[in-house]
Amino acid sequence: PVSVPEKLGTPSGFSMQDNGGIWTLSWGSVANASGYMFCQTNGSGNWYSCSDASYTFVNAPQAGDSYQVYAVGDGTAYLDGDSASFTY
Repeated sequence: PVSVPEKLGTPSGFSMQDNGGIWTLSWGSVANASGYMFCQTNGSGNWYSCSDASYTFVNAPQAGDSYQVYAVGDGTAYLDGDSASFTY
């Protein structure tokens, strides 16, 4: 039988934490994700690859900053999931 790729779930459960001036945005893991793509939508608009369900910032986030994250599939058994949005 032909295997149909499964679309991954959408990240949820966002949390922003300040650990001594090091800011990290984390979210709940998506089952079978090989990684995540992260973007600050009101910033550069560049997408960054994350191997874990978190992103650590170089600069402190500002109130109103908005982000998008989606789970990355392996392209064979799992397809990329839908992106989720979070506003700080």
